[in-house]
Amino acid sequence: MKKLDIKTFFILLFMGISFLSYGTTKDFIVLLDTSESMFDYYDDVVKVFMSDALKQHLRIRDEFHLISFSEKPELEIVKKIERPSDVDPILRRLLLLQPLGKQTDLVNAVNFLESYTAGLPPNRPKTLIILSDGINNPPSEKGITPEEAQTAITQSFSSFRSKGWTVVFIRVPPLPVVTSASKGPIQSGTDQILDLRDISSRSGVQIHEYAKEESFTNQALGSPLVTFPTELGVVGNKFNFPLQFENLSKEEKLIRLREVLFQGKNVLTERISVSLPPGEKKDVQLPLKFSTNPNEGQGTGDFTLVFDDGNRAYPTEATVQWSFDPQLNFNFIWLYWILGIILGFVVVVLVFLVIRHLLHVGQSLADQGVHTLTKDPISKSLGIRKQEENPARYSTMSIKNTVLKTKDPNQTLPALDKNELKNTISSDIKPTQKSPDKPVLKTSIKDDLEPDTKSTSVKEIKIPEIKLPPVPSVRGISEASRLPISHGAPKPFKERISRDIRQKTFFLDIWTPDQIHQNTMNLSNIVSMKPGDLKHLGPGNSEFKIFLRTIKKPVAEILFDGNELSLRPLGDFFPDIKFEELYNCTDKVLKLELSPGGSYLFMQFSVFTSKEEELKRSLYGLPIATRKPF
Repeated sequence: MKKLDIKTFFILLFMGISFLSYGTTKDFIVLLDTSESMFDYYDDVVKVFMSDALKQHLRIRDEFHLISFSEKPELEIVKKIERPSDVDPILRRLLLLQPLGKQTDLVNAVNFLESYTAGLPPNRPKTLIILSDGINNPPSEKGITPEEAQTAITQSFSSFRSKGWTVVFIRVPPLPVVTSASKGPIQSGTDQILDLRDISSRSGVQIHEYAKEESFTNQALGSPLVTFPTELGVVGNKFNFPLQFENLSKEEKLIRLREVLFQGKNVLTERISVSLPPGEKKDVQLPLKFSTNPNEGQGTGDFTLVFDDGNRAYPTEATVQWSFDPQLNFNFIWLYWILGIILGFVVVVLVFLVIRHLLHVGQSLADQGVHTLTKDPISKSLGIRKQEENPARYSTMSIKNTVLKTKDPNQTLPALDKNELKNTISSDIKPTQKSPDKPVLKTSIKDDLEPDTKSTSVKEIKIPEIKLPPVPSVRGISEASRLPISHGAPKPFKERISRDIRQKTFFLDIWTPDQIHQNTMNLSNIVSMKPGDLKHLGPGNSEFKIFLRTIKKPVAEILFDGNELSLRPLGDFFPDIKFEELYNCTDKVLKLELSPGGSYLFMQFSVFTSKEEELKRSLYGLPIATRKPF
């Protein structure tokens, strides 16, 4: 039983929704003059005007009310429209009425209309249509003057308009409008000719002169005019249907187009709403799509407009020509797909580049993190203080405007004999002596402790040509290393360490003059090198990285020959470097000058030993590097 109740509930709910889809109930009230002055026009009014008004403006669930009047008003018919065929009995009832009344009490009829509409549901919209010749001819016993009649009708019309109702007055037959010379109602015998123009201006009710035109009904009821195209040109399965809407009334109209029927099927892809100010035109492109493609080539068809509740436009049907091309939309679909794929690919690439850039920035920020050391034993031993530098305390000879380069990149700089260096410096060579095939360096001898400018002399010395020995290759170090490994017992750990001692791990520490050290808590400047390895010192793409200052290219090459670590400058970045620091830069404090006379940094290479290796070396009695990263 419960299942039956639930099923019944959903059926009733669906029926209610379907019933409400027809629109809101509207009262359509007609006040018809049946006096004998309407005789000549009565058939046209019923067969043309009323027929068009009922068929084109009545909708399902609307309620029609007919009130006739001559000497007195009478309610003729009240009919609720539940199907399109309900209009026929209304038309038959109108044809049975005959305009034979001897008098026309228009004031009494309007008062009856006002009292009758007061008994209808106030929340329903209403359309009032009054068809009369505009003459008030009441019974003599009422004794109403033309001015009183005009005032009463104006007040009733103003009351209708104040409630938001649509009020249309159609004068049948058309009479000359009262001129300005005879302004106001006129008493002609027993007839009172009312000044309808004054009533319209004071109440806001539009007055229309009856005309035997097909479009008069829509114009009188304020329906916007629709202009259809005669030819659409070449169209595909989807196309735009151009329409023009024109508001001929003095009020703003809102048109809601619900469907466009072609061969009985809706081809409108989305509903259209158009707001029309008084007296304006608007061009609208309707998005249509054929449910079934017509024949290729030239064709014609009928299109019907179906409007939602509210204002309707006319005409609602038209025959339009076109030329159908089934491939027209096909090409556009593929173009949209291609553009969509390209756009999606671009978006993916952009997202990838953004993520890559963010990761790179994050890594750079992590590498560039710095910290200040309050106690630096190396700086303290060298006498380096914040904002105060004395390069002469740890530099006795400057090499300027000269870069030592080797002819062969595989060659390494051998260690320079100290006795030979002393003899070379102390040799008495005149400054004017120059050798075209040997480099000449300008050196300044400075006091290591207290530099004395008076005792400083600048000499040009000859550096003997040094033949660089070839760097021993890794495979040439020991032929035994290329022998196949036997499947016997593994080698002792001590023997493996002595064999791998040729490979070293070096650590680079960099700091500013004010003791700001580059972050060395990561592996950015801890590099393992084998004999013959060549590394670079420079920006982020180098093996040994500098982050404390912005540089664009490497400043030096770092070469490991198996015993010593050599530095080969790639520019005038190390003006104060010593010869022994050039060929053996391990544990030496070097000054890196980024620009002549400008900013500079200090750096130091040292052998790095991990905790695991340090533990193993201590167990086997091997030397342990004491230098640790900051």
